[in-house]
Parts: sequence; structure tokens; C-alpha cells
Amino acid sequence: MGKETVARQWRHFRTRVAGHRRAKATQATETDMLSTMAASKESMMMAVAAALFSGYALLAARGVTWPRSVKTKRIIHGKSDLNEFMAGALQPMLDSYAPTWWTNSHIQCFLTFLVPQYPVKYKRDVLTLKDGGQASLDWALESSVELKSPLKADAPIAIIMHGLVGCSESMRSLCAEALAHGYRPVVFNKRGHGGMKLATPKLQEFGCVRDLEEAIAH
Repeated sequence: MGKETVARQWRHFRTRVAGHRRAKATQATETDMLSTMAASKESMMMAVAAALFSGYALLAARGVTWPRSVKTKRIIHGKSDLNEFMAGALQPMLDSYAPTWWTNSHIQCFLTFLVPQYPVKYKRDVLTLKDGGQASLDWALESSVELKSPLKADAPIAIIMHGLVGCSESMRSLCAEALAHGYRPVVFNKRGHGGMKLATPKLQEFGCVRDLEEAIAH
């Protein structure tokens, strides 16, 4: 990684951190002690993250390298038409790769708690599933993002799946990127996620696509 690339990434990160700090400082008031303490705690965490990032960037700029292990990926899935289709579409992504230090998965996860999400707004469709359970589809609103040109009427739909404890709120920046690239993003909130009522004593198991099939059919 070149020095210019590292410096550019660091400037971008520092700008976002500074903007987030200014937003938090504006929201805090002298009469709201709890809010101020929370903002101070978050600012401290951001300062620690910024210090770690700058340390990594400085070492990388000086040519310090770390041992890089080659990683491989594979897809494990059950037998169904949908699974076979998705596995086939993902084949080009299965090549071996050696990630650079700044793509460390732990750093990426940590930054999601510090870097503010893009303020995308949603329109929700509540789904009543065959067994009486509830899930939802949150459609990202085109009007909440500044686009160079409006989406086409036949724009491809990008279905976004959140993580173990996530929901559409944690997917807003990803939705903004999808809109910017001409996709119409929709986040599938699983049972009990995103403020959905847990109407049945059942959660969607990871790897089970029955609820997703119903959402796609909807």
C-alpha cells in the first residue's frame, strides 16, 4: 500500500470523526448531564480508535509490514433451487485472497459503532408469514439520498440481509451505496428484529431461507 493511499484514507477517516464529534457537541446541553457523559464516552472511544488507526497508518507509510495469510472461502448450503442459484452467482468471489491490515474484520466491526450511518429513511412493508410470524421489508427511500439521476422504473432490487443482532438501522450506509449505484435496496428484517413483534415462539435460524423465500415471493 502506497504512502499516498494511506494518507488519503487517514484524512477521510479523520474528517468523518471530526464531523461526528461536532454533531455530538451540538446535541449536548449543559442541563443534560447524562447526554453529555454519553457523548464524552463516545468521543473518548473515537479518540482511541483514531489513535490506533493513525498508528497503523504511520507504520504502513514507513514500510512496516505484517505477515499476511492467504485466506480462502467456501459456500456451505443445503440443496434447494434458491441455494444452488445463489451459490452459483457467488462462485467468482471464492478466489483466494490476502487481506491488507486495514481490512481487518475486527477493526471494521469496531468502526461501525463509531462512524455514523448515512441518514437513509425507509418505507416498511410488514409481512405476515405462513405460520403467523412477522417479518418486514424496509425499502430505502430514494428521496433521502442525493442522487445524480433518479432511479429507473426497472432498477434492479438489492435485497440486504442484516447480521445476528442487526436490523435495517445498521444497514443505512449500505443502502445509500446501493442507491448511488442504481439499485433499489430493501432490507429484510427477520423475526424479532427491527422493532418487529415476535408473534410466534420462533426465530429465523441462520441458514434457513424459508422466511426469505416468502419475502421474495411478496
